[in-house]
Amino acid sequence: MGRINAARIYGFVIGLFAFAILASGANATVVVGNLGNLQPGDSDSFAQFTTNSAQLAGGEIIDFTVNSETVIGAAATTVNLGPIIGIGNFAVSLVENTGTDFSSFNTLVLGMFNGGVLTLSYSGLTNGKTYGLLFTGVITGSVGGAYAGTYAVSAVPLPPAVWLFLSALIGLAGVARRKRKRIIDMPIRPKEAPLGA
Repeated sequence: MGRINAARIYGFVIGLFAFAILASGANATVVVGNLGNLQPGDSDSFAQFTTNSAQLAGGEIIDFTVNSETVIGAAATTVNLGPIIGIGNFAVSLVENTGTDFSSFNTLVLGMFNGGVLTLSYSGLTNGKTYGLLFTGVITGSVGGAYAGTYAVSAVPLPPAVWLFLSALIGLAGVARRKRKRIIDMPIRPKEAPLGA
């Protein structure tokens, strides 16, 4: 009887260990799409249909790279068709890959609701890094869930301080030019005779 209990306990522990590995794998983030190498001026839309509840709960990523410092803006929403297709607790965020194929990542910005649509904007994407739009939620539809969105990339604008500095330089150049012109245009006075001469 002692052996049976030990075997059952051993089997139970092994089963729990296997379940933990499978569950963690099922909830891992998965790359489901690639937008390629984005340049300033690029914009497009995307759409994704999913039936894997564990995968969406762990996060689905559409990844991309950039060649220069850029700004990205994106908007996403779920496509809900009654009880057939739907996602609850839908969220989107911008992440930066820090591992292998997003095994680990930093969240840069979370999407905020704006009129029923999740929107996000981030300035300062840098060359040589891989980024992704991370989508999470709970599938509520009997067939699955779907989401869609758009993105746009632009060059990083010069900060206001740079424009202020440039206008100050132009102003100083103008003052220096006027001063130089005044010196050149000044009449030369004849030398005065010494007193008592």
